[in-house]
Amino acid sequence: MLLNVLWEFDNADDKTITFNIDLLRAEHLLHEIYVPVFQYKQFKSLLHKTSIKPFLGKDFYEFLEGHKYSPALRLRTGGFKLAPDLLNKMYKLHKSSDSQFTYCDGYDLQVCICLELIEPEVLDALDHSRPYYPDGTLALFDIVKNTTYLMDFDDQRFYYQDCFNDYYTYPKGINIEPALRCNLKCTMCCYQSESYSTAWKKAELPDFMSFDLYKKIIDEISTYPRKPSIELCYRGEPLLNKNFVKMVEYASQKGIFSAVVTNSTVLKPELTDKILDAGLGAIYFSIDGGTKETYEAIRVGADYDKMVANVNYFLKKNEQKRNILTFIRFVVTEENKHESDLLVSKWIDKVDYIVVQGQARPGNEMHKNWYNLYAEESLNNAQFPCHLLWNNLTITTAGSVANCTTMYYEKKEDIIGNVNNASILEIWRSDELNERRKNSLTQNFELVPLCKDCDRVTCSALTLRKEIKNNKIFVSHHGVMQINSRLSNRKLYPSFGAEAKIGFCQGSAKSMFNSLAVLALSWLPGPIYHVLKKIKYGILCINSKSPEDI
Repeated sequence: MLLNVLWEFDNADDKTITFNIDLLRAEHLLHEIYVPVFQYKQFKSLLHKTSIKPFLGKDFYEFLEGHKYSPALRLRTGGFKLAPDLLNKMYKLHKSSDSQFTYCDGYDLQVCICLELIEPEVLDALDHSRPYYPDGTLALFDIVKNTTYLMDFDDQRFYYQDCFNDYYTYPKGINIEPALRCNLKCTMCCYQSESYSTAWKKAELPDFMSFDLYKKIIDEISTYPRKPSIELCYRGEPLLNKNFVKMVEYASQKGIFSAVVTNSTVLKPELTDKILDAGLGAIYFSIDGGTKETYEAIRVGADYDKMVANVNYFLKKNEQKRNILTFIRFVVTEENKHESDLLVSKWIDKVDYIVVQGQARPGNEMHKNWYNLYAEESLNNAQFPCHLLWNNLTITTAGSVANCTTMYYEKKEDIIGNVNNASILEIWRSDELNERRKNSLTQNFELVPLCKDCDRVTCSALTLRKEIKNNKIFVSHHGVMQINSRLSNRKLYPSFGAEAKIGFCQGSAKSMFNSLAVLALSWLPGPIYHVLKKIKYGILCINSKSPEDI
């Protein structure tokens, strides 16, 4: 049976829209294609010569009601191209799994597209409810039989290879290491290993990045057409760098969005005030225990009570001063896996996001098993190209550049270049990094430094499922990560609630979140980057007017 399509797009140029029109018109699975009327009016010159029609209704459920006798596709491409044959493969999975709802997105590739395929009988199962998740997607994972289409190598080659010049000519995020030194000996961290510290001493790596080198980095990336975000963290505790506040302030002056990951042990009140005044954009508090006993057993050298006091002070001052994005990062290990729910319950009303993630250690069987709780059986041994190769760079205190934050040893063969004697853009477009990308796309991971020793599950932010817990917490499961946020957080979801109806992208709604920067940070580039990008570009909106009024 042929599909009826409601195609929603925003922030797209004529070239991208034309590409997608040609692709959709050639697709034999489709019956009729509609676009929201306000978008039809905006791009009438491109659409009026096609068979694409304006849709006058208010949202996708109303569209589904008008096409009750055939499956429907909600296609949201934003400003991105749709990969050829993706729809066919998704539809085949949908039929072979006898699914009522099939979901696909481009989070792992940092491509803002989303496809939701739904059978008409689903409306009968909803009892007149019209459920949406806060991110604007259909809340059907826990209601009807569902499956998720995960982009295969051909899909990924299309974006990473064929569309490289469209989407990946500049890095989206850069991890900058202010400090190699740390004041803790966390049990799951490379810092507790003598082999690492011995290697660092032998290589005579600097404990801290100089401000001159940092300034060189910021001066360059601030000239890019699309300025990358930076995460001020890598192997050590960034707040130990005496120039940390100065670093944040300089990035802010140059229009660069900055975030930091900290153990919070040195985050005293005076430092908190300075950091907030300097213009920090987001902060991750690393808290790996729901109780004092577990936390202090893992974060060796830390005082739980002092850490909690520091974090609470920051959160209080943040509300008063700037209201930047706040996260807690909980790394799951054998020692603390029983306390993740406890930690979420303690902190969910205080911070914006709580990220519960598997331990990023090669060969970690618990890590793999935790991932496989939600992955399809066919994914158990799957190997995917790592999105970091196309989106992120890591720069150490010595200026060494790698494509991954697992370059703990800083071996010569792992290093792509050094910003002391080359520009970031030269390194980003270098033959060495392009060769690593090529080998990754041809599944020759053994030829890719760092990737060859990785289980590659770590590098996948693949969306597996979503849920709402206790009518309070929105949980999005991405590969080895679970991202928790509370529904009542109006900073994140101002248009989501019992009385709000989530509908189409409206131009006027975009201004609500233009101040939010797009994150592409560390192990979280896919999910967090796209949660924020969706909000920034208006994919999540209140449909308070009829389409005719727009």
